[in-house]
Amino acid sequence: ELEVSHSFDDKRKLLSVTVKQTHKTESTTAAFRFSATIALMDGDGVETRHRVEVKEREQTFHFVCNAAPKAVSFDPAQDILKTLKHKRSREALELILRKAPEAIARGAAARELGREGSPQATAALREAMLTDAFWGVRADAAAALGEIRSAQAKAALLDGLSLEHPKARRAVVRALGSFRNDTEAADALARLLEKGDPSYFVEAEAALALGKTRDPLAFELLRAALSRDSYLEAIRAHAFSGMAELRDERVIEVARQWSVYGKPPRARVAAIGALARCAELGDARRAEILDFLTPLVDDREFMVRLRVPGAFEDIGDPRAIIALTRLRDRDLDGRVQRRAQEAIDAILQGRNRVEEGARLREQMDKLREENVKLRERLDKLEASVGAKP
Repeated sequence: ELEVSHSFDDKRKLLSVTVKQTHKTESTTAAFRFSATIALMDGDGVETRHRVEVKEREQTFHFVCNAAPKAVSFDPAQDILKTLKHKRSREALELILRKAPEAIARGAAARELGREGSPQATAALREAMLTDAFWGVRADAAAALGEIRSAQAKAALLDGLSLEHPKARRAVVRALGSFRNDTEAADALARLLEKGDPSYFVEAEAALALGKTRDPLAFELLRAALSRDSYLEAIRAHAFSGMAELRDERVIEVARQWSVYGKPPRARVAAIGALARCAELGDARRAEILDFLTPLVDDREFMVRLRVPGAFEDIGDPRAIIALTRLRDRDLDGRVQRRAQEAIDAILQGRNRVEEGARLREQMDKLREENVKLRERLDKLEASVGAKP
């Protein structure tokens, strides 16, 4: 675990870069010793790289520079397995995003700009999403825009739906799913889902993202998507995941129909997962879903028997322990036995991930929405102040 900081002494023309190893050290775990690269970038994106040897828990390196570098990067190629904290200005991150030679460094800058979240950062991320040479950086920029969740970020993502590379386009679609209760985002996803996409995975991601928006029209669109065949049942699986996000009781009957023997195994597995999520809808629904899932411990398909323990664990109801014990004791496959025991242990320890996870998701969503509103109000206030003579 590393924490890096830097400062420039203009009088001495000296750059100081301090590297701290912040992980806990014991008698058997001392400070690590390793080589690393420090890259100094000027305003034109030209880099000067220095190789240093980190030997101490805290160490400062000094470099003579004619002027302060516009951006400083520690281990820009990500050669070292680590967690890194390095606070840098928005301008420095934007420069790295535009000019860094390694795609992995540009992607890391995009993620940091997503946490910064200003209108300037949003504009830089939009440019990277639309123009970067590598699809991975475009995907990172799209994900960062999804984290910002402002009106400006949404407009940028809507422009990104035209990206040529399917993996980058998939990231754009996934990011649009973060705009909950947003009609414009939901409409764009609905159009994509109805029209289809050359990539099965983009279309599948649109189904999940549409469910996450919780748009009133999403249920019917997702049910229609269940009729589409795709590689590895990607569209049906994501459609069920999207349905689970809706928290709509109508999902239960649809998922039951697709959970029965004779349906494609991967679609059955996805439907079982959706049923487990629907247990959040109340005690009566939870009991109904438990009764439906219990006979599946004797199902003839391995994939279903392997998935059922996870569904019971997600529901977190002690009444499932009898069925799980039966599955553990009777199934001949060690993987199923182990998964059943893991689910029993989780339920006995009281780790009801459905209720706790739902509560945490709701709290995080509310905080994000409040943050977006506050940021937009602040941007408007700054714009109005700047417009006054």
